[in-house]
Amino acid sequence: MLEELEVLKIVSERLEATQLPFILTGSFVRSAVASERQFNLMHLATSIKVDLIVRKGSEYRQVEFARRRPDDSMDRAYVEHWAARLGVAEALAEIAP
Repeated sequence: MLEELEVLKIVSERLEATQLPFILTGSFVRSAVASERQFNLMHLATSIKVDLIVRKGSEYRQVEFARRRPDDSMDRAYVEHWAARLGVAEALAEIAP
């Protein structure tokens, strides 16, 4: 959680440096990070909303995040591994024999 709050602090400082008016509620952010939910940043003048997604702490989500890359492609072994771990291997076998 500390890492996510540090990133949020950096983003907030950079936005404040641009002097763009935005809304970011601190207590809501802490709650969202603690419960691993998303929260929003809203630019006041244009009503542009930015969704900030907190990385989940489960092993699956950690591996999912670590695998992200521009050419993200899943190999069969990866899919079968997580299907077994998540208890959906049988369903996977039915749709991808």
